[in-house]
Amino acid sequence: AEAVDVIRAEWDRMRTTGITRSELEEAKRYLIGSYALGFDSNGKIADALVSMQRAGLPRDHISRRNDLIQALTVSEVNAAAARLFRPEELRVVIVGKPQGLESD
Repeated sequence: AEAVDVIRAEWDRMRTTGITRSELEEAKRYLIGSYALGFDSNGKIADALVSMQRAGLPRDHISRRNDLIQALTVSEVNAAAARLFRPEELRVVIVGKPQGLESD
């Protein structure tokens, strides 16, 4: 129950007050730095290419991705969060019998 409450609260914070420049820079470093780690086998490379194709991304997406991430601004990310994050609409699937949660 606590984890779900924390996630909802974070969605609400991001929707209402947005993220900071520091948070965005940290996220960019993670996304850019960890991306190549997902290409450590032929199978993972093939999966990535198929996923890109299904998403309708251009063939040069892999070479452009990091620049696209780096170009994001705080105001763009905050506008997207304000538009997309709706804590009241968050649905969580939990397996088992967690304490403190009611089923919907």
